[in-house]
Amino acid sequence: MISKIYTLLYQQYGPQGWWPIQGVYKTKKEYTAQERWEIILGAILTQNAAWKNVEKALQNLPTTDPQVLKNNPQVSTWIRSAGYFNQKTKTINSTIAFFQQYPTLQEAAQDKELRQKLLQVKGIGPETADSILLYALQQPYFVVDTYTKRIFARVGVTKAKVGYEKIQQQIHKKIDTKNFNEFHALLVEHAKRHCTKQNPRCTDCPLNRVCTYAKTHK
Repeated sequence: MISKIYTLLYQQYGPQGWWPIQGVYKTKKEYTAQERWEIILGAILTQNAAWKNVEKALQNLPTTDPQVLKNNPQVSTWIRSAGYFNQKTKTINSTIAFFQQYPTLQEAAQDKELRQKLLQVKGIGPETADSILLYALQQPYFVVDTYTKRIFARVGVTKAKVGYEKIQQQIHKKIDTKNFNEFHALLVEHAKRHCTKQNPRCTDCPLNRVCTYAKTHK
């Protein structure tokens, strides 16, 4: 079923080319250090925030250089549009300090225990950690967000309150790692267009023929 969902969404929407970098979707095998840090910052800022507000915050930052941002008293002002700015400033500082243990981000990506260590950083939960790992460091961890949980529960792949790790394990078994980025982006796009939190548009939904919710809400 999970593979079928990916196929149907890809046929409907085509390649998404994530991660968003300064509002521009682009597919790239290698990112610069500046771009990697923009992704890391974006992953932190998007916690409980709409992406348009995260974009504003990123655009307000004069740089993504961690040396400039760490413990900079202006950061909370620059990221105010993303909300929870004091809390997120602390997370940014602790995340920068964490990655400064490594000579480069590329070398950090070689640490086999990186995910477990990253989850110990205050303010970093599984979704944020996996966003950093998948998009900034090209590591094979699928990002399970609210959209994924909503769509999977409605289609009937999982129950509504199933845990993060269980959903991730299911996806890891069914989807090729090279398609993790694309599948995550497609689920986000689908949630925005059809599988909305309230009043989902099931009539012309590309998943309606495999969706339990659509079949019971005709």
